[in-house]
Amino acid sequence: MRIRLVSLPPFPPLKVWYPLYPQRHQQLLYPASLAGEENCTIATLKARLVKELPVLAEYGVDSWMIILSIDGFELLDASPLSVIQDGDLVACGSCSLSSRHWI
Repeated sequence: MRIRLVSLPPFPPLKVWYPLYPQRHQQLLYPASLAGEENCTIATLKARLVKELPVLAEYGVDSWMIILSIDGFELLDASPLSVIQDGDLVACGSCSLSSRHWI
C-alpha cells in the first residue's frame, strides 16, 4: 500500500508516493511472518519519515516535532496505521512546543 505525502511549511516542498508497508514487497522474495507490521502506529511512521526523507532529516527534526494529517485532521501518535487508506493524501507539518500541551 502506498500513500501520497506532501510537506507543509516550514519544510521545503515535497510531493512523493510513499510505501506504507515496504516489508510486503520483501515477502515475495523471502516468505516470512509479517507479524507486528499491522500493529505499527502513526508514531512509528513518523520515525520512519524523519529517518528516510532527506527533507526532514536535513531539517533536523525529531519525530515528535512533526504532525501528520489527512484532510486537516491530525493523526494521533497512538493510532494504528490502518487509519490511513491506500492513496490517502497525508500532509506532514511541523508543530511548535507552544502548540503541545503537557499534562
